Amino acid sequence: RELRVWSRVKHPNVLEFIGYYLNPQMTTARLISPFMTNGNIDEYLAKAPGPVTDKLRLKLVDSLKGLIYLHSLTPPICHADIKPENILITDLAEAVLCDFGLARLADGQPSGLTTTKTIKGSTRYMSPELLEENAVHTLSSDIWAYGCLVLKVMTGSLPYCRARTDQQIISALVQKQAPVDLADLGLQDDGLKTLLDKCWNKSPSARPSAS
Repeated sequence: RELRVWSRVKHPNVLEFIGYYLNPQMTTARLISPFMTNGNIDEYLAKAPGPVTDKLRLKLVDSLKGLIYLHSLTPPICHADIKPENILITDLAEAVLCDFGLARLADGQPSGLTTTKTIKGSTRYMSPELLEENAVHTLSSDIWAYGCLVLKVMTGSLPYCRARTDQQIISALVQKQAPVDLADLGLQDDGLKTLLDKCWNKSPSARPSAS
């Protein structure tokens, strides 16, 4: 599944797919991509010297470009696992999206790519509607997760930071609570607050598009 989706895409802000290796016994397959020595965005920012505000913004712009590309394809591709661990930093300090293990075509048509009935992904970055019966990841759930990514990168706060277990997070999602009370953060950037509010709209259709 990951091979079939990832091999379709090519963009400066999506991790390059080089190919795959299948051992002679045909029992083990490995997908091949460039190695990113800077690690993911959390690891990069933890070791980056000096002020990081501008760097944070640039990495988020880079990752958004990758998401815009995926969502603009025909049919669109839903990444379905947007989180800091899946944003890698290149040697040129550019951000690229990686890990297409949960990605799916978002046209609602049969494609040979199966979707499990159990929703997978990172609970902290999951949108409330994914708890509904027969739910699948959508472009709108990607946008919710992107808002959570922005929160983590720009403020250092985890989504649902007071929750200690997945069950506590799920309880908050059932109640359609936002990943954080923005008033508690004391944000001075009204633009950032507006963006997060829009990404976390309880109605998936009311969330903005990636573009």
